[in-house]
Amino acid sequence: MPDFREKPELTTKNVRSFVRKRGRHSLKTSNLGLGPRRRSDYGSQPLHAEVKHSSRPLRIASTALFAVLVFVLSGMGFMYYDLSNRVAKAELAVEEFVEDEPQDPIDDYSGRAVNIAIIGTDSRYGEGNDRYGAVEGDESMRSDVTIVAHISADRSRVELISIPRDTITTIPSCKLKSGGETYPQQGQFNWAMSVGSEDEAANLDAGIACLWRTTEALTGLDIDEYVMFDFAGFEKMIDALGGVKMCFEEDLYDEQAELDVKAGCQTLNGHDALAYARARKAVGDGSDISRIGRQQELMGRIFHTAKSKNIFTDFPKLYDFLSQTLASITTSSNLARINTSMGLAYSLSGLSGDGLQFVTMPFAEAPWDPNRVVPSWQAEQVWEALANDEPIPPGILVTDSRGNENVVEEKPSETDEFGNPIPQPTDQFGNPVTEETDQFGNPVSTSGQVNGGSNG
Repeated sequence: MPDFREKPELTTKNVRSFVRKRGRHSLKTSNLGLGPRRRSDYGSQPLHAEVKHSSRPLRIASTALFAVLVFVLSGMGFMYYDLSNRVAKAELAVEEFVEDEPQDPIDDYSGRAVNIAIIGTDSRYGEGNDRYGAVEGDESMRSDVTIVAHISADRSRVELISIPRDTITTIPSCKLKSGGETYPQQGQFNWAMSVGSEDEAANLDAGIACLWRTTEALTGLDIDEYVMFDFAGFEKMIDALGGVKMCFEEDLYDEQAELDVKAGCQTLNGHDALAYARARKAVGDGSDISRIGRQQELMGRIFHTAKSKNIFTDFPKLYDFLSQTLASITTSSNLARINTSMGLAYSLSGLSGDGLQFVTMPFAEAPWDPNRVVPSWQAEQVWEALANDEPIPPGILVTDSRGNENVVEEKPSETDEFGNPIPQPTDQFGNPVTEETDQFGNPVSTSGQVNGGSNG
């Protein structure tokens, strides 16, 4: 081996030779920890084979997870896109017949109250509706059911106010699709759609707009949106829920409405539920008012059925439900935007059964016609409460989501530490004691006597 200490002059040849020899010496050194150098030292498989075998399950799992993720996301995207198209097709833009000037679309209703007109039409025009007694050449547009749904700003309450279709009211001037306008007129509430549509199915948008304006004129409320069902649409909605369970104390039969259900508890399909909602002459007292009560009971059962199946919070279930129903309903432009409609539906997912109340608009018999009604003074109280986003006022008959009727009671002004009402003090005769006092500061009861002593 060359000794560079003895030969300070280095040449290129000597340096190369030194490096090669030192390299061979290092590879022969056993204590350098370089690992095995023969295949036999690694076992039966080459090193690269062992590494490849150990990472294969991880790569397979990663690939499968990625594929599932892509499938789920693409599936969600497809469902969202599909629903967007379905909702858009359900849109019937009536705002141009309602508003004097175009309004900007609503992206989100959070933090504010919403008033929605829910409309059920008895038109026989359209697919699936002719089986309910179609009259050849009859394309009349009438609202058989109109409900004002008030959704409170905090989403703790939904009040549904049914307007009797035989209510006599003012139908305001309505824009016609032909370009003209109608004159304001007195008439039945359910005539408004016919007035606006001129009894032409092609003018449905103008007909709904006239009903919209009539509802606002009657209630004094700003109606934000509308949803309209026809007979076939209502049937499909019930079938999409898997039916609704209801209990009856007696057999119900109405040939004209195609109703034939037996006493007891049973699950109504779409056809039977619609028949129950339509039945009038052969069930109850034959009035539209008694029919409204049955419709409210049915709507309560629809709500509980949807809640029990997590329709509002389970996207696949919501998709399946909307897929089966959207083709048979029409909505206002804002609700035809999937972000708005689904956002509003999701905001109501926490609504309890106690937060849902049904009210028939308070009415009185029309003086000139016992078969017609007019709004009573209590109706004004209801509309004013909704306008202020307040609960239904005292003295109004309400039906809860389970069909129980109660009159709203006056809430006590004072409560104890547990929230229990503090009873008002009374004198020995049971008369309520007022806050009035005599000249000495003693409280005076309404009976004119001083508590704790006599006037003498």
